[in-house]
Amino acid sequence: MNLSAYEIALISVGGTISGALMGAWISYKLAVQLTEISARREAARKILSTFHRELSEIYPYPIKWPENITVFLESKFAVLNAAVGEFRHYLPDKKRDNFDRAWFGFYNATGREIDNKNCQCYLHYIPFSGVSVVNGKEIHNDNTKTYKEDFKKNIDALLTFTKQI
Repeated sequence: MNLSAYEIALISVGGTISGALMGAWISYKLAVQLTEISARREAARKILSTFHRELSEIYPYPIKWPENITVFLESKFAVLNAAVGEFRHYLPDKKRDNFDRAWFGFYNATGREIDNKNCQCYLHYIPFSGVSVVNGKEIHNDNTKTYKEDFKKNIDALLTFTKQI
């Protein structure tokens, strides 16, 4: 099969245009992907920075544990909640529920779903010991040695999501 010079020129131009379009499309996709990765990394950096700045006295090391942890954490809640709200949108959908549970576990000791939206309860960060009676059985509670560790574990659990985006 013999091709004329005109047909060869058309094939060359078509191939060049196809190659250019494919190259542009690949470049566009890579640029979008890099932008998304960069935005996720920035969101992770922001939440880490916010938590470390706002909780620097007690996290990661409790160098100056406040006398009233409830008042202290309530005063930090709005800033931390804003950082959490911004960051969660960069998580994949399948990880958001676990992230939300970790956040809820940080600010609410009751674990009751009814308290999810409107209740801050920091009893799990207050040292106490006592006995409860449930269905006639005594249950001994003592977190006087672990309340600071519990705080750190809850923050660590929340911030591990920054490594998962």
